Amino acid sequence: MSQPTNATKRKRNTIAALIALLTVAVLIITLVISGAFISQPASKPAPAQNTTASGDAQNTPKNADGSESAPATNELDPQLKQAVEAEHRNDPHDPRALGSIDAPVIIEMYSDYRCGHCRDWSLTTLPQLQGLIDDGTVRIEYNSLPILGDASILAAQASHAAALQNKFWDYHTELFANPPETTPEALTALAGKLGMDTEKFAADLVSPETVAAINDERNRGLSLGISGTPAFLIGYSFVSGALPADKFLATIESERQRS
Repeated sequence: MSQPTNATKRKRNTIAALIALLTVAVLIITLVISGAFISQPASKPAPAQNTTASGDAQNTPKNADGSESAPATNELDPQLKQAVEAEHRNDPHDPRALGSIDAPVIIEMYSDYRCGHCRDWSLTTLPQLQGLIDDGTVRIEYNSLPILGDASILAAQASHAAALQNKFWDYHTELFANPPETTPEALTALAGKLGMDTEKFAADLVSPETVAAINDERNRGLSLGISGTPAFLIGYSFVSGALPADKFLATIESERQRS
């Protein structure tokens, strides 16, 4: 077997170096994007700070050596605030929203109907937030982020068609609790089971308007750097994954105090 020439070795080394540089660049971009919408860690929400202009010693954080550090605040970067609020649909008749439009904490939910963790959150955690929805503390706005293939996209289109008949949440729950085969026929049959106009549903399911709406919503979620589901913007905090209800409640309370 012939030995590689020096030119071949140099070429391989160059390729290896380029791959290493590209890997580092991708990691940096990923870290920047994933951090863009994080104002507090979701797994350990920061409590509201009661700092005063005079720097009350009781509330002033300390460094490791005992010296005073800069007081923490709840102030947000204006660009972050604007970006998060641009996600809110603010429609009092939104069929894919739960809760008052005036709720102090708005949760933007990004979900895929073929995602097992999304299923767990919707069937287990969401019901535990119902009290906060009912008393006007929390509003939840659903966003489709179908990232698990064509079947996910079709299921998202089906939920959109259900929303056009004001049956979104009934259909949403059934898609997770008793998922049908992901075909136009089975999805339409489920609509009929829930009392919808199946002829209208079947037409809306594949209409250009529905296809465009789901495509636009998916692209918007991806543009935020969200690459996994479920994901949530809780107020101005980003939470990734189907965390237990107590974690959501803690983050909601922290954001309510911020409001």
